[in-house]
Amino acid sequence: MGPIFGILLWAVILGLLIALTLISAVILFFGWKRKSLLLKLLGGIPLSLCLLVIGSFGILFAWGLYDSFTPSRVFEIEFGFAAPPEVTELRGYAWVFFDSGKALLRFKAPPDIVRRIVSQRLQEATAEDAAPYSAGTPDWWGPSTGPNVKVYISEQWTESFATSRAALYYDPDTRIVHFIWQGID
Repeated sequence: MGPIFGILLWAVILGLLIALTLISAVILFFGWKRKSLLLKLLGGIPLSLCLLVIGSFGILFAWGLYDSFTPSRVFEIEFGFAAPPEVTELRGYAWVFFDSGKALLRFKAPPDIVRRIVSQRLQEATAEDAAPYSAGTPDWWGPSTGPNVKVYISEQWTESFATSRAALYYDPDTRIVHFIWQGID
């Protein structure tokens, strides 16, 4: 499902939901005005359900934004454990939109934390192997390229996408970690 199709599908669903909400509100209004129990029920029940659905989608959307733009949540989602106190200067975000996604993290961490992250799904690689991973990144995300920098990659970071590549750069001198994954269906 491409992004255009997804956007159109959700626009149609949202449009129908809004139309049903407005129609139900009008029916409920006339039920109150005419003191008709039948019209109140015919308007009030669908109106309540529509507002419940709209509210639920709003809460899920807000929760998704919180998870996407809170670096500590992105760390936990990507690595499977909360960032311990030794992880400092944590910065990052994640974004998933229909058939593509991306997460970026930059932080300072001691070697034992990096080993814990790397042991999950990453294999040691060269900087050349990881070069395609860093396209289209913000200014604050720029991994070191020094001679001591360790590079790790994964060709399938998450099962959520058909292709999901990840790279982690670790500079043991500065203890700065740069992590990125990009996924696409």
